[in-house]
Amino acid sequence: MFRLYLTGAPGSGKSTAGRALAELVGGQYVSYGDLLTKNLGVSSQEELRRRSAAVISPEDVVRADEHVREAIGDMSGDVVVDSHVVTRELYGFRAIPFDPPTLRAMRFTHVVCLLVPGAVIHDRIARESGGRPLLTPDQFDQHSALQSSFAVAYSHTAGVPAAFLEANLPVEDVVATIAKFVGA
Repeated sequence: MFRLYLTGAPGSGKSTAGRALAELVGGQYVSYGDLLTKNLGVSSQEELRRRSAAVISPEDVVRADEHVREAIGDMSGDVVVDSHVVTRELYGFRAIPFDPPTLRAMRFTHVVCLLVPGAVIHDRIARESGGRPLLTPDQFDQHSALQSSFAVAYSHTAGVPAAFLEANLPVEDVVATIAKFVGA
């Protein structure tokens, strides 16, 4: 059994890979963005992404963290939680991480951060934004680096292994690599 914290910059393929991995292993998939959207009463993740800091306060994130913890607390079997701590705002980047007790209570067994070159993410989001801001390739590289730093911190805090995976590959290959890492 594994409990995976799956992260990476927006457009890195977290949702696609997370859903595919959960389906492959017969596990459960939890989208932090979906829970946050529901808890804030916004109409869609697209609206949430577009308005971000205008509708999401640090307190909202703390409440969503509690919902995630409750949602996965009673789950048995393999669980994939798709989330990213870092968001792009009008003023730069913002991070509102899980606090250490909440992170430990989620009982993650692995952390995986998907890495994709900023130019590739730029092209993906230019084709289909889903409400995500279109940054420069360099800004997407910054976003990935910041997200990776939180993956390291989460791995350290939870005392679990982390993998930083090149995800600019066919989704089947990414999922197979993650499955091998988590022992599925």
